[in-house]
Amino acid sequence: MLTFPWHPFQTLLLDNLGRDMNAIVGLFFMLIVSGYHRQIVKFVEEQFSSSISVDQSDDLYDLVMSWISEQKPEEHSKTLSVRTVFGKDRNLDTGTEDKHRHLRMPAIQVTPAIGSTFHLRYKDYRISFRRDMIESKGDGTKPTAEKEFITLRCFSTSPRPCSDLIEHIRLAHYTQSATMTRTTIRKPSDSFNRRFSPWTKLATQPIESMNSVDLESGQKERIIKDMEDYLNSSEMYTASGTPYRRGYLFYGPPGTGKTSIVRALAGHFKVDIYLPNLSNYDLDDERFQLLMANLPKGSILLIEDIDAAGLTRDDTPDSNDSCDSKITLAGFLNAIDGIASSQGHILIMTTNCRSKLDDAMLRPGRVDIEEYFGNASKDTAKNMFIRMCSPHTAKTIEEMRRLATEFAEHISDKKFSPAQIQGFLQQRRDPEKACADISEWVKGENTKCESGMQLDNIAGKSSAEVSSDNQVSRKFGMAFLGMLFSWVT
Repeated sequence: MLTFPWHPFQTLLLDNLGRDMNAIVGLFFMLIVSGYHRQIVKFVEEQFSSSISVDQSDDLYDLVMSWISEQKPEEHSKTLSVRTVFGKDRNLDTGTEDKHRHLRMPAIQVTPAIGSTFHLRYKDYRISFRRDMIESKGDGTKPTAEKEFITLRCFSTSPRPCSDLIEHIRLAHYTQSATMTRTTIRKPSDSFNRRFSPWTKLATQPIESMNSVDLESGQKERIIKDMEDYLNSSEMYTASGTPYRRGYLFYGPPGTGKTSIVRALAGHFKVDIYLPNLSNYDLDDERFQLLMANLPKGSILLIEDIDAAGLTRDDTPDSNDSCDSKITLAGFLNAIDGIASSQGHILIMTTNCRSKLDDAMLRPGRVDIEEYFGNASKDTAKNMFIRMCSPHTAKTIEEMRRLATEFAEHISDKKFSPAQIQGFLQQRRDPEKACADISEWVKGENTKCESGMQLDNIAGKSSAEVSSDNQVSRKFGMAFLGMLFSWVT
């Protein structure tokens, strides 16, 4: 049996390097280990740690990112990412002269950069926070898309410490939401994100106060009472075997408060608004049904301008009509109250022209309450005047009522929309100036209205003349073809 002459080799190394052989062997071992560093780390993580991931399309993503930003990562990490957060409430310095400049400034959120790791302690556990990016290859018709996700990891055989931290973040957020000042609006997810969640956040907006919505006397209170009764009566629906749904149709001219009250209702009941666009090329019967099946309880499903959505009874909409949706009327009706549709939400449809809607869409069970939103009455104009001008004057309520009556005398009943009157008052917050300018404003609006009617009449006559010319041309053409056919035969 041959043996390796180790001793002469060791003596040669020691004579030339002047080092202990144990140190050399240790260095040699470290070089080997370094080549398998990733595999070793991966093995240790898989065997001795647990993790939880949150992708960008989930609501938890923004909650975790916001919470991490509050932990001051800039004090513990060298690689950071900074982003502006628009629409975030800001606390203004009362000593600052130019407060409007600060109102225009978006908030700043500092977080660990993508690919970096941030370590923190929670309940005696050392938890690492890491941001990564995944990429979805395009299929030739759609570009490559990227999506971010967060991973929380701790050295424990159970993911409980990480899940406890996420629950802590969630509870902290919803505790603050008891006094929340913003309403979340969601839309259908795009083709890349829908595999993670069917709905995604579109925007957050300041809660619109019910006091800012001017309707006819008793109308606002009636809607709130009906909706409140519905939200508090799930057990009654279940006991009676009735599907737990409620549908509303808000119809009337533009600018009469149909959309405004929806935002105010969402703020009043502290629920989210889900806003699908039925004319979206990417939305068909199957996908709309999936969206409806994934509506959370208590949410508001708002379908604006339902008359313009292009819903038809045909399976193949007219390709010549650019307004037509890929969603058929049958598919829409099946989605909102079919066997697979969700329950517990609130359906609100708006339209400027109720007569354009199919009767099947309006039957009880689909639309339970219809509310007409009309132009402003004199009483509504008075209320708007007091609401919008009172904060900008020191006048007493009696003086404001007198001025409001004077203001409303110049406005014809049901002539102008609340949006028109609001636009006028926004530019004239001083009550006396508003009263002084209202007469001239009314004359100008009436002139614009008359000019618009004249243009419509001219357009109507032109259309009629064109139609008449077309009929003459068709008759002439048919006669010519008849003569030609007789000559040939």
